[in-house]
Amino acid sequence: MTIRNGEKLTDEYSMKVDSCVYSVSSLGSSVNDVCASYGVTRFPESTVEKKEAFEQVIAKELSPPVHEYFTTKCSLPYHRDRRQPHEYAVDLTLGWIVEDAVVKAVERSGTLVVLNGHDRHREFLSPRKISTQPDMIIQGRKSNRLLEISSDWRDTWKNKGHADLRDNKFERLVAEKALLLGIAPISQQGFLIDMAIDDGGFQSAFIPAYRKMGYTTTEIRERLVPLEKAFEALLKSVS
Repeated sequence: MTIRNGEKLTDEYSMKVDSCVYSVSSLGSSVNDVCASYGVTRFPESTVEKKEAFEQVIAKELSPPVHEYFTTKCSLPYHRDRRQPHEYAVDLTLGWIVEDAVVKAVERSGTLVVLNGHDRHREFLSPRKISTQPDMIIQGRKSNRLLEISSDWRDTWKNKGHADLRDNKFERLVAEKALLLGIAPISQQGFLIDMAIDDGGFQSAFIPAYRKMGYTTTEIRERLVPLEKAFEALLKSVS
């Protein structure tokens, strides 16, 4: 895809896109199918179609209308940290695409799952609507479980041995007795932590990457398993 006067993503974000594509493929889907599922729906009060915007992210080049929309909606200093507004929007988009692939994979197993949280409609939120709600609800045979997805685009978990959660996300996951599924597409590894019985070793700490307080664990390298094993553990936990 070549876009006239388009904004190409940086090498760092190009790598993230490649990781997203790989991750979705590992979960048995394709990014094309995920993007196509949005049809001709548009973002609120905009002529920008979600499918078109997501496809441009995957193509690593944003058209002027998409770049302008991303910049306008995601110029949120507290949440985007040191990222440019459109980069923050790209990160959100890649996360949504992976979440959609997880939903499809869970559904193929015969388990019911629905998206949760204010961003379940794939819209960029105002600061007052951004929450720490887990990403989805899995309707297990015995009870429903909340699930949060965490993606490691740079293999930080394997190479540096730590995993971080923003703000009060950890507290919310513990309170909700949620499941935390980690996906590291580059190394094809992952983890599953059941917050109902295991806190994962997370402790309150200053997170340099976010330049704010959050929660971090230095136990994550020991918890990594092949990605398919992490997904099997997820399905087993709700069976």
